Amino acid sequence: MGQTITNDILRLVYKETNRLEREILLQEMEYDEEMKEQFQLFKSVGRELDQLKKEPSSACVDFVLAYSKRNSKMLKAC
Repeated sequence: MGQTITNDILRLVYKETNRLEREILLQEMEYDEEMKEQFQLFKSVGRELDQLKKEPSSACVDFVLAYSKRNSKMLKAC
């Protein structure tokens, strides 16, 4: 499957297609089993990714807070 079609399927999964593009892609899937399977796979992976919850490490948060404090003191000095 070509990269353009793969990108179009991903855009469809993430609802980034306009109405006409969506209709065309869905029609194509009626006749292209490989494309339909790819769409279903991407949808499944998308759902799994949406369920992941990640948080920054404590070290990362501490770094951002320290950076913010340093820069806010510089702004006050100006």
